Amino acid sequence: MYDADFLDAAGGDRARARILHGLLQQVARHGTDERLREMAGEVLKGTVSLADAAASSYYGEAIRQQATGFADWYHGLSETERGEQERAAAAAVAAVREEIDREAAAARHTRE
Repeated sequence: MYDADFLDAAGGDRARARILHGLLQQVARHGTDERLREMAGEVLKGTVSLADAAASSYYGEAIRQQATGFADWYHGLSETERGEQERAAAAAVAAVREEIDREAAAARHTRE
């Protein structure tokens, strides 16, 4: 289960919250920007909220730099490549939703 901060950032979508949690774990362990590694670790520990981290000048600047790099990469894609990326992302979210549904079904079965 993910806390309200992750669910809020994911618009209440448990699959997206789980993906966000996983991405933050990756950044905390393997991120190339020291500030983002620190931020991800602090968010995962619950020391700072995602919203507060994004609003801070220290972490916010690092986030903006990464977002700019992503936007540049994305805008450089062809329409076909963008469509491929969107389909891959949708498939990843669907796979996580299925995983969550299987876990919930298994938990219900265990309680019965």
